[in-house]
Amino acid sequence: MSVYTVISYICLCVPRKYQRGIEMLSISLCTILICEYSMDPTSWHRIRGIIMIAAMKAVSISLDSKNNRNFSFNIWEYIAYIFSPLTCIFGPWMSFYNYKAMTTGRTVERKLTIRQIIVLWLQDLGVALKNFIVALIFLSISNCFAQWFIPNYISDGKWFTAYGDALSFRSSHYFICYVSSTVLSLGGVTSLIHPPTSTPTELISSTMTPATITRSIDIELPRSLVQVVISWNVPMHAWLKSYIFRPSINHVGKFNAVILTYLASSLLHGLNFQIAAVLLSLGLYTYIEFKLRNHLANTFNACIGSRRCYSSSASSVKSIIGFCGGTECRYQLNSKNSIKVLLTNIGFSLLAVFHLAYLGLMFDTSELQETGYNYLHTIEKWSQLGFASHLIALSTYIIYYLIT
Repeated sequence: MSVYTVISYICLCVPRKYQRGIEMLSISLCTILICEYSMDPTSWHRIRGIIMIAAMKAVSISLDSKNNRNFSFNIWEYIAYIFSPLTCIFGPWMSFYNYKAMTTGRTVERKLTIRQIIVLWLQDLGVALKNFIVALIFLSISNCFAQWFIPNYISDGKWFTAYGDALSFRSSHYFICYVSSTVLSLGGVTSLIHPPTSTPTELISSTMTPATITRSIDIELPRSLVQVVISWNVPMHAWLKSYIFRPSINHVGKFNAVILTYLASSLLHGLNFQIAAVLLSLGLYTYIEFKLRNHLANTFNACIGSRRCYSSSASSVKSIIGFCGGTECRYQLNSKNSIKVLLTNIGFSLLAVFHLAYLGLMFDTSELQETGYNYLHTIEKWSQLGFASHLIALSTYIIYYLIT
């Protein structure tokens, strides 16, 4: 970790006119690959996430400094950013701008009264306590209820077992995300996207918006797989979109940019066939679903796109299945005035749940999780379900190809 920090900072010291934008990403990926092959699998599997977060920070600060001449930092700020105890272990990725906003914004507390400081601390403590309770709930679901409920009350069906294993894996992910949110809240970070504040009033109001890392309700009751990808890890999605997808879309096209984004994500997670297979499958699934639903939405002027229309008049659960129909919906037909639109959105939601059960099946509780899963484990798990999800995705693409 220390060696990588030194090498990455030396790379950042290269004059801007000699930088091409991919140096830091190349160094980071090479570091991950070297660790993948040189370290003990068990040890590497335990620290892989820490290296990934550090690589994301280094790449983001490299591209930000290249694209913004007013962007400046020194070696001590860089080291503090990389080794920040709030994010270096559990994550999430935080941009250097937001890190500076956190460190400089909290200095305004020196201008506050004792009462205002106590209010701030109590707010942070309340948010941290709420996140920690939610984390414990998801930990219980992951280790207990997901494994007990389905085998006891559902007959021996391989798809129910697959859904139970996938639910256990997703719940463990939610647990880590909410633990991370707890750490951020205890450190005074309650928003990942607000600018530096300059007045005590703005500082207090900014703490009322919690830092969002994952949106579990959008994943468990998804409108589409696109929504699942966005909600799985919100900061990482923002990183991939800002530093991989957008810079590459003008050079390689939208489809290739999508594949390149998921490929970069899989490499950041390490050279693991299982993760790469899942992420690349998700990339193909989401692209096909987005194109098909967007085409159908424009053809029938119906609110059946992969992304929901946000409306203040709809609850979160209703908006997930497309029950909007508010003033912000730009389509003539929606779930309020057409039962066909409602049923279509529910059908796509169930299809997304089906794909999640299939893709999450191999993340089980076997002994392989300590060292990482190999390709035989992935193929075996998917073959037990007849590669049904991939066949359905292929059928979906054929339908899209025929109607366009």
